[in-house]
Amino acid sequence: MPTSRPSDDRPDAGPCLDLPARLGWRARYAEIIFTDPPYVTLQATPIFPCCHPGLIERRIVWDIFRLLDSLERPGGYQLLTSDCGYAPDSGLEEQVFVSHPDTQSVVWELGIMGHQAALEDWLTGTDGFIRLTFARDEYESDLRALVRELRECVTQPVPVEKLSGAYGYDFLLQEYAHLSIIQVDELEPATNGLGLEELLALDPQTLPTQEPLWAPGTLIEFGFFEVGDGHELMRVNGESRRLGWPPRYFTRWEAMNAFNLWVSLLHRGFVLGHHGCISPARSEQNRFFLLHESDRAGCHAAGRHLADVVQRHYLEGETAPGVTVRYVEHPLAVATRMN
Repeated sequence: MPTSRPSDDRPDAGPCLDLPARLGWRARYAEIIFTDPPYVTLQATPIFPCCHPGLIERRIVWDIFRLLDSLERPGGYQLLTSDCGYAPDSGLEEQVFVSHPDTQSVVWELGIMGHQAALEDWLTGTDGFIRLTFARDEYESDLRALVRELRECVTQPVPVEKLSGAYGYDFLLQEYAHLSIIQVDELEPATNGLGLEELLALDPQTLPTQEPLWAPGTLIEFGFFEVGDGHELMRVNGESRRLGWPPRYFTRWEAMNAFNLWVSLLHRGFVLGHHGCISPARSEQNRFFLLHESDRAGCHAAGRHLADVVQRHYLEGETAPGVTVRYVEHPLAVATRMN
């Protein structure tokens, strides 16, 4: 029977694993691209506690620029992604949630189900999350070393004999026997085509300094805010600007869990037909609807719970001090059932 409170309105269970961590990687030449002249792509294969040994075969790489973002400020980051830049292509369905609980540490929380492809096989099917805690000075030092190593790989010609692990190596030897060196000309993931240029612009000695996720005095609101033909679920200082999906601003997995509970109680207009309801007008296809009036109280209670959870997380240490988070209750339409 529906209730006026979310069914898990209690402190979330702790992590399945809570481990100290260091940032590790293997820089590798991944694929030879046969343009004129041929070049090779470069990537950093992740190494971290409980990572799967077959990340190369699964095409999972570090996104170095998101790693640098996570050093600067907390939030939800796609630190682990596919070499093409679209994480779901490698089975990665969730961001890593990063918090800065104090000035000495950086904390990651990884949902196990959303990161199964990147984790050891024995964790398959396990619910919950893993917490990894990095000493901030080591995190910064490791990132500096990663940037330096990748820059060296890019700026120095690569002897062909070092490319034996790269896709296309045999063809290179067969068709380009005259070549003795080759150049790196792409850093993966190449999401915007400018990764190489952005890497070369980095100075390993001047990495980003720590900043809060939001400026003190910021007001964060969750709710169903009408924008165009749809709803935005979050606004900042009263503005429903397009901020992206709210989890990018979460710093703990608990918030993701609370968010999933909240949105599970509603459905977008364009899927209502799959639930035995009449599809709304074209102008309302992207809005959220309740399936039953009896879900209304539970939905708003889940939204308030989400705001409470995010507020608590933002008050942690250096995460987002002085920021207010609240839930705004808006009227929601109930879908019309088919006769």
